[in-house]
Amino acid sequence: IKYYFDLYKRQMQGMALGAAQDNFSVEKMLKVKFLIPTLQTQQKIADILSAYDELIENNNRRIDILEKVSHGIYKEWFVHMRFPGYKKATFKNGIPQDWMIKRLSQISDFTYGKMPDKGHLVNKGYPIFSGYQIVGYYDQYMFDEEKLIVVARGVGGTGDVKFAPTKSFITNLSIIFLLHDNALYKNYLYQMFKNSSLRYLDTGAAQSQITIDNLKRVKILVPPQFLLQEYNILSDRLREQITYLENKNYNLIKQRDLLLPRLISGKIEV
Repeated sequence: IKYYFDLYKRQMQGMALGAAQDNFSVEKMLKVKFLIPTLQTQQKIADILSAYDELIENNNRRIDILEKVSHGIYKEWFVHMRFPGYKKATFKNGIPQDWMIKRLSQISDFTYGKMPDKGHLVNKGYPIFSGYQIVGYYDQYMFDEEKLIVVARGVGGTGDVKFAPTKSFITNLSIIFLLHDNALYKNYLYQMFKNSSLRYLDTGAAQSQITIDNLKRVKILVPPQFLLQEYNILSDRLREQITYLENKNYNLIKQRDLLLPRLISGKIEV
């Protein structure tokens, strides 16, 4: 039943549409018709698909561990101020004297993502990234390298900072950081805003929203360049492993989702 709902998610969402508020009621759910194979066939289908899910979940656990390690280094160095050489540093009001306060506008430009043109949507291509998840595929991409983004609007994620996938099309739910020195700042800013959310910038009344103008005015503490470079060496190694696992999951999900309709419809015998 779980995999059946996965397969027909859009149809279920269509059934849930309401005049004032969406609602997938028990009454509506009881009207859903299922193709019910034999119990033996159900078990075989579930075994095949759950094998993919287990691999994906194992990779997610490894990603979570790597994220925690990376964030732990950030907190140790830049929150608890136990960075390499901290014993020789001169502090004033708890901050090393050679660190600087800068506005984000001093180290980055910003741009909103774009609404994808329906005429360019494809079944296989570059991922369309909403800031929340991959929502489809496009025949072109925006940037060659991984980009730092902040979710600027939507439900439940405004203020979250994430990395958009390499060679992706980023939708207008996100603001994209165009860092003046991408290699130097991206990991530091990512962990900084994971540690302290940008949710407080939400100025939307009817709908949550963060604007570029508000983002530009955010003040941050910037360590010296040599320390950022040392941090990036460690962070990049961890990011490489995370990206590798994310790509593995991306491919596993695509394979599972290709199998899903064929197995449930009986086009592939089990």
